Amino acid sequence: MSLDEFALIERIARRTRARADIVLGIGDDAALLQPAPGQQLAVTADTLNAGVHFPAESAPADIGWKALATNLSDLAAMGATPAWCTLSLSLPQAEGDWLDAFADGLFALADASGIAVVGGDTTRGPLSISITAIGQLPAAQALRRDGARVGDDIWISGHPGDAAGALRLWQQGRLDVRVAATDADCERLRQRLQRPMPRLPLGLALRGLVHAAADVSDGLLADLGHIASRSGVAAVVQADALPLSSALCDTLGTDVARDCALRGGDDYELCFTAAPERRQALHALSSTLALPLTRIGVIAGGAASAARAMPAASVPRAIAISWRRSRDAPACARRCRSARTGRGVPGGQVPSPWITRPPETCGTSFTPTPCRCRRCPGHRRRRMPHRPGRIGRDARQPCVPAGADGRLAAPHAAGFRE
Repeated sequence: MSLDEFALIERIARRTRARADIVLGIGDDAALLQPAPGQQLAVTADTLNAGVHFPAESAPADIGWKALATNLSDLAAMGATPAWCTLSLSLPQAEGDWLDAFADGLFALADASGIAVVGGDTTRGPLSISITAIGQLPAAQALRRDGARVGDDIWISGHPGDAAGALRLWQQGRLDVRVAATDADCERLRQRLQRPMPRLPLGLALRGLVHAAADVSDGLLADLGHIASRSGVAAVVQADALPLSSALCDTLGTDVARDCALRGGDDYELCFTAAPERRQALHALSSTLALPLTRIGVIAGGAASAARAMPAASVPRAIAISWRRSRDAPACARRCRSARTGRGVPGGQVPSPWITRPPETCGTSFTPTPCRCRRCPGHRRRRMPHRPGRIGRDARQPCVPAGADGRLAAPHAAGFRE
C-alpha cells in the first residue's frame, strides 16, 4: 500500500517516545529540545544513497540500522552521548511494508543507543536517507582530530577491514547481502557491512585518555590522514600490527585482508592517538568493554621518513601519512625510484619533499621509465626525463599541487619498497 506524506510521517511518529528533554517533537514546524545544563552540543549529518553507500538490494531493516549507525559513529568519535536526530527520506514509492521494516532497523539501534527521532522530511525520488544527529558532552571534553602529538601511539578498535571484505565478496557474487550466509565467516563479514556497531561506550570512556580521535568510515589510512592533517603531524602505521579477524583472513587471505583493513571503509571503528603512558589504562579499558584495542603505529614529526622497508609482499609493512604545503608536495613518479630505494638521498632516507604514493593509491608507477605522471600539472607542462636512482636536473622542476591556494587535495600515503 502506498502512503501519502502525512501517513508516512505518522507511521514514524508512532515509534517515538515522550522524553523530558523533548519539549516538542514530531508534528510541528520544528522540534523544541532542552539540552542538559553545562553541556555542549555535537552535531553531525550523513546521507546514504542506494547503490553508492549500500547495495540497492539491501534489506530495509539493514538500511535503517546503517543509516543511523553512521551518524552515531561520528558522535562516538567526538565522545558525545547521543540525544536527538532528524530523519529525511527520499523514496521511489512510499510502501508501508518497506517503511515498517526500515523503521524496525532504525529504531532498534535508536532505542539501544538512547537517541530520539524528533523530526525530519519526506519526498519522492531515488532512495536516499539523510540523518542529522545531535549529541551532548561536557565543555572542553570533546575528542577532536587536531590534538595528536608527536610520540603518541596510534590505536584502532575492533577488527578493521571486515566490512570491506564483505563488500568484495558481494562484488564478486560470493555473498548475498539480503539474507544470512550459511558460512559462519561470511555471515560475520556480512553483519559487519550491513549492521555496523558504533563504538559509543568506547567514545565516552576515551574522554581525558586520548589526544585525538576519528571514526573509520572511509578507510583507516584516509581517516588517520585526517587526524594527521588537522594536527600538523605525520602518522606511521605498522601494517603487520593490524588486528585482522580470522573470518576475514580465512575468507580472502592475509594480503587481501590487510589491504581491506588499510584502505577499506564502512568499519566505523575508532582510531585514536594517546601518550605511551596511557597504554596500561587502555588495555584495562579493552578488558572492561570486551573490545579489542590494538596499538598499530606512532605519530611522528615531519613526514615520517623513518618508515621501514617492506618484504616482497603486496602491502607495505610501514605506511606513512603526512600533510604538506606546496614546498613539500608529493613527487609522484619523478622520484619513484629514489623514494623506493633511498639511492641518491643522503643516508638512504626519504625526506619529506620526496614522499610518494604507492601504486595502489594513485596509480603512479615505480619503474625506471620516463615520467608519465598525469596527476601533476608541472609534468603536464614539461615532461622531464626520469633518472632512476638519482635526483638530478628534474629535481629543479618540482611537481605542484592542483589547488591554486597551494594546498594538497588530500593526505598522501607513502609505502616504501626494497
